[in-house]
Amino acid sequence: MLRAIVLADGRQQVLESVPPYEIAVSDLRGMGDERASEELASVRAQMSHQVIPADRWPLFEIRASRLTDERLRLHVSFDMLIGDAWSVQLLLRDLMTYYLDESAQLPELEVTFRDYVLTEASLRDTALYEQAREYWWKRIDEMPAAPELPLARNPATLEQPQFSRRTARLEAAQWEELKRRARQAGLTPSGVLLAAYAEVLSLWSKRQHFMINLTLFNRLPMHEQIEQVVGDFTSLTLLEADYRVGGSFRERGRKLQEQLWEDIDRRYVSGVAVMRELARRRGAAQAVMPVIFTSILNQAQARGNESQAAAGEANAQEQSREMPSIEAVYNIGQTPQVWLDLQVSEPESGELICYWDAVDELFPPDVLEQMFDAYCSLLERLAEDEECWDDARVLELPPAQAARRAAYNDTYAPLSDSLLHTLFLRQAERQPHRQALISRRARFTYGELERLTRKLAQKLRRQGVAANQLVAVVMEKGWEQTAAVLAVLRAGAAYLPISADLPRERIDYLLNHGEVKVLLTQAWIDERSDWPEGLTRILVTQPDDTSQESDLDPPQLDNLQSEEDLAYVIYTSGSTGTPKGVMIDHRGAVNTILDINERFHLSAD
Repeated sequence: MLRAIVLADGRQQVLESVPPYEIAVSDLRGMGDERASEELASVRAQMSHQVIPADRWPLFEIRASRLTDERLRLHVSFDMLIGDAWSVQLLLRDLMTYYLDESAQLPELEVTFRDYVLTEASLRDTALYEQAREYWWKRIDEMPAAPELPLARNPATLEQPQFSRRTARLEAAQWEELKRRARQAGLTPSGVLLAAYAEVLSLWSKRQHFMINLTLFNRLPMHEQIEQVVGDFTSLTLLEADYRVGGSFRERGRKLQEQLWEDIDRRYVSGVAVMRELARRRGAAQAVMPVIFTSILNQAQARGNESQAAAGEANAQEQSREMPSIEAVYNIGQTPQVWLDLQVSEPESGELICYWDAVDELFPPDVLEQMFDAYCSLLERLAEDEECWDDARVLELPPAQAARRAAYNDTYAPLSDSLLHTLFLRQAERQPHRQALISRRARFTYGELERLTRKLAQKLRRQGVAANQLVAVVMEKGWEQTAAVLAVLRAGAAYLPISADLPRERIDYLLNHGEVKVLLTQAWIDERSDWPEGLTRILVTQPDDTSQESDLDPPQLDNLQSEEDLAYVIYTSGSTGTPKGVMIDHRGAVNTILDINERFHLSAD
């Protein structure tokens, strides 16, 4: 895979031959400490976030800096398209074997990554794959979204996210004690670390029911040498964490681990495939799962066994040499569409290392530090305090953040008796000549929009619409939507928004379930649609005549509801996959808008 590239169509190609790779070497000997540090920092800045073109060899870069006559620093950038974290460890193992003995002969592998990929693809025609697919497809409509963590900015505004790394360690003795207590609680080492992570996420997340994206090194046992093959065997699985219910940390951890084991038994369908189906059903935004947990705890033993096998092949004289001292000075990973990634590993020293990789600029100041500190403190408490395992609440927000959250959630204010559309009408009366609605195809002043929606409301009244009756707005995005919903409200009814892009069966279901008799739509939607019988359709078009003549005076037209009456209904997918309507009255909608205006200091200016 070190000779692999990725073609434009997404296929991988292993080149038959490549030229010898030349390592660029910088000689920092004799430089002062300050200048040498600047040079090392410059190399790190260049390589730590570079994106290597995938269609050209090599998909890695190695540089070296000579620090002294005895010390050398290697800088390695490695695209995970050609190898996962396990593969990196294999490469480092082989590197050290050849470093000690240039003539060493390693056992030849009988299987390649290509063999594995083709064999795994053939599983899609098996009963195992179909059973796994049925398992995940049944759960998709009930899946929650990712944790709703506090953000400082919209992730879509980041052109090239920059990751930073926070690192913490548990000494070997403390880590052994934590593993011992975890065994007593029925949790694996990875299980307890994952459970603690979920506790932190639930504390900072707005919702207590969420999905964690888990990295699996999914080397299915298709060949006895598969553990020694370099390649990207990484797979993802989506783990549901439900912290809406009570129980102790021990109970919540067991439940989470049991769910994970059940999911892993169906790992033949990857998390990527599940997210694609989730995006198809519920939209791309719902399919983004940017909070990751990665455990490579089981690699230390595997590397140890492989090292012993390699040692048997090496020259006895070379094995008697003293192993050179190697120190990992810095490392960082970056993955598209990831906001936060917790990585846990157990090096041969026996300690626990936790890496907390995150896009700092996404989060408010201090939030990532507080979350990571809470995670590390929880691990220490679990290792030292047996009673902590039976506590229902094992974490608290930092006092300053808890105070800010309480202040933010203090929404007391006098309730308005306005209706949703009367907020617009007041603006139309105050500033009729100012721009109210701008789109690619049309624009309206407040006065023009008031007259247009009044005429549409009159048409609706002539169709007999009344309070709490649903009038559908079946449209594509456009100015017509705004005009339509204002007209429905002014006529005294409630609106039911339906995207014209939905499948015909879903549109028909919503119209039928909402008992819709009248709908508003756009001309081109009406022409291409086959509507159910008995529907009255009104087209929303740009008016040629904006005269102020009316059949009903504005006071009669615009005061047909109370604040307790229905304003609109939004249909969600529902917990069973069947759409369910959520009813919103005028009071709830109006007070939400007024609260937003106040929080964000919105005004006519």
